[in-house]
Amino acid sequence: MDFYSSEIFCNLANKSSEIIRNPMLNLHAIYYRNIWPFEDKECSLTFNQGKFLIKAPIGSWKSFLFFDGPTYALYRTANRNMLNIQSTEGEISLIFSVDEQYYLIKRLLKTGKSKDSCSSQLFQVILNEVKNPDNSEIFTGFFGSASEWLLQRNTNIIHEIANNPAFQLEEIVMKNETDLQQTLDQLLPPKPVFLSTIFLLQDADNIFELQPAERLTVLKNVFGLLGIDEAKEQVQDKKREISYKLKALQDHSHQDTRLRKLLKQLHNDYINISSIPLWHNHSSVSPWQGGGSKAEGGLWQKNSAFFTEIEPFFDQITLNDFTLNGLDIQFFLSLQEHLQTEEKSLLSKHTSKSHLEQQINEQTQYIAQQEQEKKKLIANIAQLDQHIASIDTSKIQQLKYEKTKQYEAQQALEAEVQHITIPLDTTIVAFSPDKEEGGHWAKRRERKGVSLAELITLIQTLKERWKDLTNQLQQAQLQLKNLELEAKNQQIKLDQLQQAKKRLADFEVNITQQATFFCKKTWSNCQYIKIINKQHFDQLEKQKTTLKMEIEQLEIPLTKEEIGGTNTDNICRDGACTRPNDEAVIQQIQHHKQQIENIKTFLTNLDYKSREEKYEQKNRIQTTINQLDQTIMKLEAETQKLQDYQQQKTAFQTSLDNIQQQIAQAETTKKKLNADHDQLQQQLQSQPLETLKTQLQTVANFLQTVHDIQQLIADATANKNLIKDLQQQEKLLMNLYTILSKEILLIALDEYLPVLSEIINSFLVQVVAYQISMKITETAEKLELEAKIYDEKGEREVKSLSGGQRTILKLVRMLAISSYLHTPLLFLDETINNLDTETVGKVSEMLNNFVKQRTMKFYTVTHNTEIQEMDIWDSVVEV
Repeated sequence: MDFYSSEIFCNLANKSSEIIRNPMLNLHAIYYRNIWPFEDKECSLTFNQGKFLIKAPIGSWKSFLFFDGPTYALYRTANRNMLNIQSTEGEISLIFSVDEQYYLIKRLLKTGKSKDSCSSQLFQVILNEVKNPDNSEIFTGFFGSASEWLLQRNTNIIHEIANNPAFQLEEIVMKNETDLQQTLDQLLPPKPVFLSTIFLLQDADNIFELQPAERLTVLKNVFGLLGIDEAKEQVQDKKREISYKLKALQDHSHQDTRLRKLLKQLHNDYINISSIPLWHNHSSVSPWQGGGSKAEGGLWQKNSAFFTEIEPFFDQITLNDFTLNGLDIQFFLSLQEHLQTEEKSLLSKHTSKSHLEQQINEQTQYIAQQEQEKKKLIANIAQLDQHIASIDTSKIQQLKYEKTKQYEAQQALEAEVQHITIPLDTTIVAFSPDKEEGGHWAKRRERKGVSLAELITLIQTLKERWKDLTNQLQQAQLQLKNLELEAKNQQIKLDQLQQAKKRLADFEVNITQQATFFCKKTWSNCQYIKIINKQHFDQLEKQKTTLKMEIEQLEIPLTKEEIGGTNTDNICRDGACTRPNDEAVIQQIQHHKQQIENIKTFLTNLDYKSREEKYEQKNRIQTTINQLDQTIMKLEAETQKLQDYQQQKTAFQTSLDNIQQQIAQAETTKKKLNADHDQLQQQLQSQPLETLKTQLQTVANFLQTVHDIQQLIADATANKNLIKDLQQQEKLLMNLYTILSKEILLIALDEYLPVLSEIINSFLVQVVAYQISMKITETAEKLELEAKIYDEKGEREVKSLSGGQRTILKLVRMLAISSYLHTPLLFLDETINNLDTETVGKVSEMLNNFVKQRTMKFYTVTHNTEIQEMDIWDSVVEV
């Protein structure tokens, strides 16, 4: 037995001797948004500790809430569409724990082309507190007490948890959806275990009605014994792999075919090598043609004899009767070394040639750069000559004379306004531009004449004031109209109020008259007439109340100063409204009109448009003066630079002479490099590198073929030893497979099966008069689980039971597994329908005993009245 086989056997023995326990899964809370029955709605559901009866009519989606949703959240599988058909996106988020470690899985669904897409996130939920003060789970303490069931619409419990300081969420980041689901599958029990130990649905299969082999598979799944089957499959796969290897190794035909092909290739390479001159630098005579030294000729004869001997048998040679002992390989290695030396020499010459070409290119580029610099210097010298020729000092005096003429024209425009005197009008002074600067305009009007700039500033200020006064006049006129409209509205409301008060007085008189009328008509006690006709008078009182509210609403705006959002002094009393603000607004309008007329008169007398045109003409003259100043300054600066231009020209000429000298030296160097390059080029043409590389490759191919043949011979020898080892391993694995198929599984089931049978029968005896017997039977190839019924009639098949008895058997099997595995959660969905009254009573008693002996999450959906009336329920929930 080799090391590999020993390791497999030890691992399998360990699996058979220890209990492989599935992870203990518990559900805590689930959240739905836009999922199948919930369009534009949210729904949160918590799985609390306790015993709960769920009342749900047909079509209330209870199976979706309790079964389909959690199954999809955990395993991402479902028998129906999860996303609401009217929604484009939705969410299922579930909080669960595995072996007391809490997790949150979020499934975000979106509408896809063919099916809904899903993106997921997995979080670890860290509890900052382990227990609540009442020693209950922290999740139960957060969601509600153990006797309270939380089925909340329009509630996002996941959001509440994320914002609660008792919880901390840490995301477990994955590359993609596949990696996330694989990680989740490693945490969770297998899906069949989840469905077989937590949920018992109305249409669930009864394992006792399955085929014997299928029953055994379900039982192995629940008790975590599938590892044995996995080990058996591992052995079977390894045995199959060894069988394939043996078959491949024992077939030598393809190796012999390859050997013959390689020998033919070796012979062709040998013929090509025989045409290579051995010493390129000394002789063109080949030792294969009879030249060369005596030793070389002997090697040629030896190798030629090898190929002459085997050539007739190329198509019959096999690996069993072939060696390369007759071939002198060392000669070919020496030939390869010699050719490599020749190649190295030629490569060195090629490197020198490339270096010379690089130097020639560098000199060519240098000459081109210097020629470019030479052109720049010549252009700079020509430009300096143009600057020197363009400087004319006589232009400066001409420009200064033109500037004087423009200045005199500007003074003439200014003199035209010296005779203007600002009038003593108070309105003009009040809005002068520098009123705040000590009354400058008041002082100015004491002497005759103002500057054109000051006059234009005053004109612009008065025009702006004219515009402002016009806007204020329009606003005042609008305000006067608003005051008139508000007063009119107030008067209308006051009239409405008086009419409403009159209707109220008339209504009260009418009520009194009706009371008197009913009193006389019925001859009853008038003191209680309103009680006797209560409905009628209550209706009248409601109408009276409505009328009073109408009066109150009318009085509100009449008792306040704020009307329509405008602060006014309108007063409404005794049926009339006054408007004291109208006169003030009228006076303001007259004042604005007078100011506008004063400004208009002043500007008209001043001929302000002509003054503005003169001012623009003065500014244009000033622009011309500024341009003349710039031109004069530029000419003066250029005159000062004349000497600098001449010095720069001398420096450029010196640089030009130096560059011309450097160009001549570079051309001489380039000419010498070209001569050396041509000489080396002639040497390389007489001895081509490509020919040498071809010869070297031919020798390399020959040696590689020799190596391949040697490796083929070595592999054939190794295969003989490997076949013996594989045959021994195949025999060992056959024995291991036989052990795993029956012996180990029998040992494990002998531990579980009696205990499970005893628990099932302990529940059955409480309800029915039969027991069940389970035992393992062996066939030639596999094990099966037989189940028989025993009662007063003897032994019979499970299928002989009535529908109700099979329903009880399915329920008892679920209770037994839950008891044996101590599952924290059990959900029963309509599992005891169609039973007679006496049997239902027994089932009720059995469930009563079951739940009172356990602390767990126990949920039952049933329409049976007797089960619903049991006193074991912590709460009854209506879905």
